[in-house]
Amino acid sequence: MNIINFIYFFIMKKEKKRKQKKNNNIIIKKIKLLIFTILFPFYEYIYKNVLLELYKFPYIYPKRNRCHIIIINTNIKIRENN
Repeated sequence: MNIINFIYFFIMKKEKKRKQKKNNNIIIKKIKLLIFTILFPFYEYIYKNVLLELYKFPYIYPKRNRCHIIIINTNIKIRENN
């Protein structure tokens, strides 16, 4: 009986961790979406003034010799390979 209780406890502990991790991911996604919706009206300004300036300087990452700029986990990406 103790073995069965131990196995049950172990499985429930794993399941609880999995659910907690899933909830954390959902919260993070909602926060990112909220940030993106707030920043979206200023996106054009940010793109023209900030991102293009960064794009001109790929030596920020000297080891890889390339520049990756990713905005808030969306599909908006700028990539340059030398």
